[in-house]
Amino acid sequence: MLNWSNEEILITIYFVARCIRPKSVQGLLLRRGYDRSLAAIERTIICTTKQYPYLKFANGQWDLSAIDRWMKDFVRSQESVNKLTRFSLEDAEDMVLKISVDDLLETMDNLGLDFTDPAFNART
Repeated sequence: MLNWSNEEILITIYFVARCIRPKSVQGLLLRRGYDRSLAAIERTIICTTKQYPYLKFANGQWDLSAIDRWMKDFVRSQESVNKLTRFSLEDAEDMVLKISVDDLLETMDNLGLDFTDPAFNART
């Protein structure tokens, strides 16, 4: 098994914690230049939550506030965190090919995104 970079782990945990399925995270990683199997992604999620148990509440739900703090410590640059976790129109287009529109809209809501916002639709 190849070692994962901090950036790959951050991307994976950020999106999985926001209800993005591991299969979709695989595509998000690939778009950001990382090629990982679905099994490797699932193992990394398990290993990361064992190493950092405070990322989840006792009931098993993700603690998004704890994750946000952990990400800042993990990568050390808010700019890097923002770049790695930015959900682009291209990400949405990729996901819509793999999931239903309802699932995509739920995902966008979980990420706090509004597709009608002109800033979301501006391509970078």
